Amino acid sequence: MAVLFYNREAFGARGLSPPKDFAELRRAARALSTRSARGLLFSADVYSFAALVLAQGGRLAQAGRPALDGEGALHALEYLEALKREGVLQVRSATEVLAAGADFLRTKAFMALGPSTLLRAVEGRTRLPFAIGLAPLPLEPQGRVAASGSVLVAFRHTGPEAREGLLAFYRHLAEGHRQLALARSTLYLPLNLEAQEAWRKEEVGRLLLGQKPRLAPWHQEAPLLLWAPPLEEALEKALKGNTPPRKALEEAQARASRRP
Repeated sequence: MAVLFYNREAFGARGLSPPKDFAELRRAARALSTRSARGLLFSADVYSFAALVLAQGGRLAQAGRPALDGEGALHALEYLEALKREGVLQVRSATEVLAAGADFLRTKAFMALGPSTLLRAVEGRTRLPFAIGLAPLPLEPQGRVAASGSVLVAFRHTGPEAREGLLAFYRHLAEGHRQLALARSTLYLPLNLEAQEAWRKEEVGRLLLGQKPRLAPWHQEAPLLLWAPPLEEALEKALKGNTPPRKALEEAQARASRRP
């Protein structure tokens, strides 16, 4: 699920608490920004933008069709563009994922939005130079928390033996102690209810499971990935170029609407 990552040391030095809504996020970004660093890091990819739009109560799709130039998308992009103009937002394009991670770890930015699973992935690959805090994503009253995941599928022509094997593997993976171990090692939410209750006794489990009532599919039950190229190009034009947000999103909508 989408969360807010933050630099605990920077927050402690300024007496800040994790922001709970987007007005607080803006104030925190201002308080954290310096001549050489920005308060907030944003990766201009389809997942991150979808998470932001959902958190503010908007949508990128309606009835399975693109709504890339709707009020939800426009409000989110104008919010980001305002932070950029204020000099408190560090922007990386969708193709600069590694550079975005380096920005955060090198204290070029002090907050970032992303999936909870990133924390364990980073911990397993590098020595962290500071304590990373994990907080719920800032939300507006009608906002939702972007959720993602994976599924096990059998191809149409899969034989009965392979299907039985897939079912056996699913049952094996769904056992409570395995679900709990998986949750701890990846920060994915466990499906098993007993595992959820056990994990809720731990700080990170309590934090993540507390967001369950406000979860929503990040793709909003639409093929957002098919519309990623025009949307990500629009984000880059608005946040790294001089294209007005409305114009950038209208162009993205026109391109996305032509896809089958």
